[in-house]
Order: sequence, then structure tokens, then C-alpha cells
Amino acid sequence: MKLKFGRLCLIGIKHINRLIRKERLITAGCSHTLDKELCKSAVEFFLENKGLSLQDLAKLAVEKTLQDCTKIHSQIIVLIKTTSDECLLKKLRSCSGHYQTAIEKIKESLPALECKRYGDARAWVGAAINWSETCEGVLAGKSNTKSPLTPLKSEFTKQAALALSVIYKLAGN
Repeated sequence: MKLKFGRLCLIGIKHINRLIRKERLITAGCSHTLDKELCKSAVEFFLENKGLSLQDLAKLAVEKTLQDCTKIHSQIIVLIKTTSDECLLKKLRSCSGHYQTAIEKIKESLPALECKRYGDARAWVGAAINWSETCEGVLAGKSNTKSPLTPLKSEFTKQAALALSVIYKLAGN
């Protein structure tokens, strides 16, 4: 019994050491890139899904982008319901429309991927990023204040950039 427990502990320690080494390699490799966080999330995404084809990775990345975009739109709806500031309310309603369009564009990119129309998929995911940027501009306005959506939008943008990079690779670019 003690021998089995000892072996189990040893296996656990080896696994933890492998994970730590992998994390250090990812951090070291990404330290030379312009966007270290995007690099790390991309590497981790590919490691977690290494058995998938590039086509499946693209679909998965676009689906995650859609989830992130939908999450932001849901947050906008919550903010609309809870704010009493008329100026902010007007901006949030505008952003709601922008994110609804972004969601539609991302949804349109999924069948485009399946039909190997990579140019269309790229265009629609890129358009979704543009709609999210437009919303940020609307919320910031002339005062250049930070949007309450910025943290979520940053994650969405990273995920969308990852999706675009996989689509570019599929297209042979």
C-alpha cells in the first residue's frame, strides 16, 4: 500500500514538474514577441487542442470568439438595465447594436470556414473586431474615459486575433 502511494506521489510530482517546465518554455518563447499574452494564449490553445486538424482548430477558435463576443453583449444588456445616466444609456444602446452585428458576422464566418471560404471568414471575424473597436470609441467619447467593457473586450480581441491567425494559416498565408 505504501509503495503504491509513493509511486502515485512520484508520478504526481513528475507531472507537476513537466507542467512547470512547459510554462517556463512558453513564457521564455513568448518573451520575444510584441504581444506576450496573446502568444501565451495561442501556444496554450494549440497545446490543449493538439490532436485537432487546423480546420477544427479554426472552428474552435471562432466558436470561442463568438462566446467572448456574446459575453460582452450580455454585459452591455446588464449595464443598460442598471444605469440611470442618459448619456451612458445612449452609448450602451449604440454598443449593443454594434455587438449584435459583430455576433452576426462571427456566426457567418462558421459556415464560410466549413466551405473553405477563408477570405470570407477572415473578413467577417475582422469586421467583428472593428465593431468592438467602434463600441470602445463610442463609450470613450471625447473625454477618452476607459470603457467598462475594456477588460472583456481585450480578451475578445486576443481570441479573435488567434482565430484570424489560424484562418490565415488555413488560407495558406
